[in-house]
Amino acid sequence: MYYNRILRIWVIDPSNYFLISFLTGSLVASRQKTYLSEKKGMERLKNFIIKKLELVIKSDSLISNYKEMIIKKIYKFALKNRGGQFENF
Repeated sequence: MYYNRILRIWVIDPSNYFLISFLTGSLVASRQKTYLSEKKGMERLKNFIIKKLELVIKSDSLISNYKEMIIKKIYKFALKNRGGQFENF
């Protein structure tokens, strides 16, 4: 990569295209690896369930136990379908 003083623009060599694509590809892959991990996925699922239930059910002592029971049932169902890992909920 160099700066063309006559045209006043940055010029990229073909070898730099390869390096730039390699760097962007590795950065995207590392982000996807952390996003698609099993533990993070289950955490997102748990947070999604809790958020949806908070919209539907207002917090009350009797309903709170019911809400917790529903969360556990859905979480265990999701664990069973995804291989049963991270069962310490």
